[in-house]
Amino acid sequence: MFPLRGRRDRVCYNCPRQAARFATRQSADKHSKPLRFSLLNDIGPRLTQCFSIVFPDLSEAEIPRCTQKTMLNWDSAAAITLLNVIEEEFSTSIDLELLPELNSYEAFAKYLAKQP
Repeated sequence: MFPLRGRRDRVCYNCPRQAARFATRQSADKHSKPLRFSLLNDIGPRLTQCFSIVFPDLSEAEIPRCTQKTMLNWDSAAAITLLNVIEEEFSTSIDLELLPELNSYEAFAKYLAKQP
């Protein structure tokens, strides 16, 4: 196995053990592949379920790419409904003032990853 410290180019991002180990040693860089891998691994399925409840017309493959700009039916009522479903699923409380920033699947995933 390759040493992970200082060898970012040699980490296999498809290998869950290496990616997870590298993600814990790495700073919270929002563009890093290991962080993205862990977000989708831990939060992804539950968040996808929440989106599919609010937007039943979306396929499971479309959900991770959806944003407020690409969805015609993502209006203020749908945003509040989605917020409530996510709060219930993840047993958390999300401040309504953050709602304009939480305008995509990825934004919700990043927000939830930062929560304790």
